Amino acid sequence: MATPTPSSGGPAPDAQVDTCYVHKDRRAGVRCQRCERLICPHCMHTASVGFHCAKCARSGRQKVLTAATL
Repeated sequence: MATPTPSSGGPAPDAQVDTCYVHKDRRAGVRCQRCERLICPHCMHTASVGFHCAKCARSGRQKVLTAATL
């Protein structure tokens, strides 16, 4: 019986790594709070709650009402 070897701490060779939906070569850090797509740090836009992808951040800004428009 083979003796188990300690883990190197990295991901398993065949483990799936989550990547950004825009930048396929970058590791995703979080999911967009609106559309739940995986996004990398470069694509993160700070929102009132969590982060949004660029597309959701743009669409969110278009729908913001100000006191003058009420």
